[in-house]
Amino acid sequence: MRQGFNVLFYLTEESKDEMKENLLRYGWDVDVYEKKGSLKVVDVFSKGVEIARKDVLEPEKLMEKSFEFFEILKEGRDYYFDAIRGGKLLAIFNSLSTVFLAMETKKALAFVQNLKMGTRVGRCVGIATLHTGIHDEKIENICKSTADGIIEMRAIEKNGKLIRRMRILKMNRTDFYPEICTYTLGKEGLTFSKEVF
Repeated sequence: MRQGFNVLFYLTEESKDEMKENLLRYGWDVDVYEKKGSLKVVDVFSKGVEIARKDVLEPEKLMEKSFEFFEILKEGRDYYFDAIRGGKLLAIFNSLSTVFLAMETKKALAFVQNLKMGTRVGRCVGIATLHTGIHDEKIENICKSTADGIIEMRAIEKNGKLIRRMRILKMNRTDFYPEICTYTLGKEGLTFSKEVF
C-alpha cells in the first residue's frame, strides 16, 4: 500500500478487528489506508459467525452461505471497478484451509479455481494461504499445481528463539532465489537474510 497498491483482503480465520490488532503488534496501522480507500477488508469470518448466530446449520451448509462465491466476487469487482477504478490490486485470501476443512472437497476446489479466475479477470496479484500437513496430500498437490507461485513459510523454535524460514518453491515467469532464507517481521515489513540458523 505504501508503494501505491490497493489491497483487497478476505478474512476467513479471524475477524477484521482481530486482524488489525495482530498487525498493530508489528507496528502496522492499516486504518489510514482503509480510510483513504486503498484497503478493502471482506470479513468472511464475521459473516459466518453472524449466520451461525441466526441459524443452526450443519458446518457445510454454514460454509456454503458464508463462502457464496458470487457475493465474494461482487465485493471484489465493485471495489476494483468502482472504488479504485482499475488501479493496481493485490488480493489476499486468508485462508483456503478454512474452505477445505468445512466444505466438500469438490466444491472447495471449484472455489479455488473461481478465485484464480477472478484474479485473472481483475488483472491483479492474488495471494492465498494454505496450512500444510492438515489436508489430504491430493488437495495440497492440486493447490500447488493451480498456483502460479508457491512460497513456503515456516516458524521453528531453536534454543528458545523463534526462527522464521521462507523458501520459494515455484514462481512462474520469474527468476527467483530457490534457497531457504530467514526473515523477521517488523515495522518496515518483512526483512530477509540468506543466513540460515
